[in-house]
Amino acid sequence: MSNVQLMMFILFGATFALILVAELSSFLPLKRASALASIASVMAAIFCLASDPPKGGEWRPLTWELTGKKAKKAPRTAYVRTVDDDADEEGETRYVEDPRASAGVTGDTTAETFDRFMASAFKVPQQSGPGASDRLRDCPECPEMIVVPAGSSQLGASDVDPEATAAERPARQVRIWPGFLMGTAEVTAAEYAIFARATNRAPSPCQLGASEGGVAAATCVTYADARAYAYWLRRMTGKNYRLPSAAEWEYAARAADDASVATAARTGHQTAADVTFARAHPWGFTGLGGGVAEITADCWQADLSRVAPTGEAFEPEAGCATRVVKDGAAADGPRWQRASARRPLAVEVASPGVGFRVVRPLR
Repeated sequence: MSNVQLMMFILFGATFALILVAELSSFLPLKRASALASIASVMAAIFCLASDPPKGGEWRPLTWELTGKKAKKAPRTAYVRTVDDDADEEGETRYVEDPRASAGVTGDTTAETFDRFMASAFKVPQQSGPGASDRLRDCPECPEMIVVPAGSSQLGASDVDPEATAAERPARQVRIWPGFLMGTAEVTAAEYAIFARATNRAPSPCQLGASEGGVAAATCVTYADARAYAYWLRRMTGKNYRLPSAAEWEYAARAADDASVATAARTGHQTAADVTFARAHPWGFTGLGGGVAEITADCWQADLSRVAPTGEAFEPEAGCATRVVKDGAAADGPRWQRASARRPLAVEVASPGVGFRVVRPLR
């Protein structure tokens, strides 16, 4: 960078400072003087730019904007989505390098870089990597996961819901970004049994007679058991497995819950609790609204007034003794299978009707 170009940057900086002085000062003569000086500074900076414009290779990020020419772009690798024929699960999505596509793909222009920066700064969801409802399994022993896309949803019950408790209000709006992966179903008895053997963990009484066919949900587990299972997956895969927050669970469940209300209205019932039916989830989940009740990461609170608008788990203090349980088993009735329903569960309690599922980040 030449001395003239350096002077141009200094003049632009001085212009910005003079504009601030003119804007913030209450002394009228000073405001006028600062405004006139800023105009002169801009004109001098433009003169510097015209007398010594950037040469080839200089200011590479700015070349496209200042000269109207595209900056030189370096080749980059392109990836395509494909289905692995050897995958255990039908339709499992993988991403592989495409040499033919890579040959014609180049680095971003300055405008593209700016667009990506703005998307990141303002958290605008963009489709990248696995798509909504894609399925994957990080290891043979791991539960199958489904991609939950980014979006916004209501958390809690409306004021007109007659089935709601005080813990489901006030209703809040939460925004989930950039999405996450969630277990297709509750962790099964077979999956939990593999973990128990690998970690020398004693099975609960509910597990002793459980089939290892992989269809029955693992129940009679405490909050500590569920967390230990997620940590075991984390050590096995290097992925940040954990229990879902109550907001994440409800966000995923509401896609099916909306269909429940519509079905109840078509059959002439006033509330979702008045009708029993099987709900098909649009993203492919099972057990969200039925199955068994599920332990979440949230510490129990009397209402939703302090819930995070971004969906993180509520945990105000270490050693929380009571956690939030979402959903309900068939014996609990439809009232507890609503997406907004929540109940407290002591961390040391293991119930035959309570299980759990896991989540992890997209990357």
